[in-house]
Amino acid sequence: MKVRMLVLGIATITTMNAMLAACGGHRTSGPAPVYSCSPGGLRPPSKLLLHPETAVPEQYIVVFLDSVSDIPGTANLLATKYSGKILFIYDTALHGFAIAVSDAAAVGLSNEPTVCWVEQDVYGHVG
Repeated sequence: MKVRMLVLGIATITTMNAMLAACGGHRTSGPAPVYSCSPGGLRPPSKLLLHPETAVPEQYIVVFLDSVSDIPGTANLLATKYSGKILFIYDTALHGFAIAVSDAAAVGLSNEPTVCWVEQDVYGHVG
């Protein structure tokens, strides 16, 4: 249970960091952008979001397009294709999965037609 909570916490921090980075790395007076993987939705500035200063080495969160209906099946297919290890599958608020995979493979993952974006996982801290 602790691992699942940690992964969910990391995913939340990662998403918040992506939104903050999209705003130029600082808070603005308006709301942060909310990315969408539905047709016509606001996408991140790149399909591969990197955080070199706070990155968890070779660990990524892959977010699928909303059109992907078989999340576990697609995650397993991609993990096998890119020789990665699935760490967690997200199927509620976020449709995708966390994966341990080489940095080179993350580039390939980001170019898959079912993928909305791939984001490097980050270390976070509270306080």
